[in-house]
Amino acid sequence: MNQKLKDLQSKWYKKLAKDGFVDIEDTSRDIPVLKKWSADIFRGKTQGEIDSRLEYYRSARALIYIYEFNSELDKIIWTLHAEGMSQRDIAEKLKRRKGCGKTSIDKIIRRIRQAASALNLFAGDYSE
Repeated sequence: MNQKLKDLQSKWYKKLAKDGFVDIEDTSRDIPVLKKWSADIFRGKTQGEIDSRLEYYRSARALIYIYEFNSELDKIIWTLHAEGMSQRDIAEKLKRRKGCGKTSIDKIIRRIRQAASALNLFAGDYSE
């Protein structure tokens, strides 16, 4: 990579970092690589555990379209959860909203999971 491009890239990475952007690539190397590989979540898991997790999130995503949520906030939280976002990350994303702490989010996810299971809309049993 030529120096002019490196300087321009450095300038923009600093601006992005100042705005809170966190890059998923390790740019300190000559060839950027991901800091964390998505396959890491499966390391050390059996095929059954992997299949169970995948089925859980398939069911969770389907629930977005067939379940009547109590509120728009519940639907947003469940949608983020169904996309695989951790409860901590959901809380961080929604931190400006009232009732969006990690404990509240955990309760909302559990409540939706239990209600949907009781209606036979959801049979997932995987949890974080």
